[in-house]
Amino acid sequence: QRRVHGVSANGQTLRVGVVHMLAGWGADPERMALIRKQHLRAIGKELVPGTAGSLLLGDFNMGPEEKFDLDNFRDVWEVLRPNDPGYTYDIEHNELSKLTMAPLNPHSCRYDRILIQSNSIRELNVKLLGEKPIVPMGNEELGFLSDHYGLNCVFEWR
Repeated sequence: QRRVHGVSANGQTLRVGVVHMLAGWGADPERMALIRKQHLRAIGKELVPGTAGSLLLGDFNMGPEEKFDLDNFRDVWEVLRPNDPGYTYDIEHNELSKLTMAPLNPHSCRYDRILIQSNSIRELNVKLLGEKPIVPMGNEELGFLSDHYGLNCVFEWR
């Protein structure tokens, strides 16, 4: 049985879902995009909003050409920083990205997202996390937290 959890405040509940969707860069890209779209539809049906709405976040592995097919969800990065690409997978600056997927997928992209569906909560600020190596080990690529940067978003209950 699947469970969708939530966060409660002010007597309202925000449903929260986290995803790590199929990448499949070595396979047929069109087929992988279709599968991701089908998975996203299934997630949308299961993520029934709480009284304050729904939050869906994680690694969507969707490039800019793939459109989100979720009713009334907004991408907080696009709302708050529409002119900033916000690459969470950055092969130009993240040495770990260069080591892991760059040979198969040699493009920087914003795969990681925070999507919200709510009239009770609004996004105030969003930024990337882990853009610099944090653990000096004599080998810079080992100092990055991941081959993807994280996201940090501040929300306000209305």
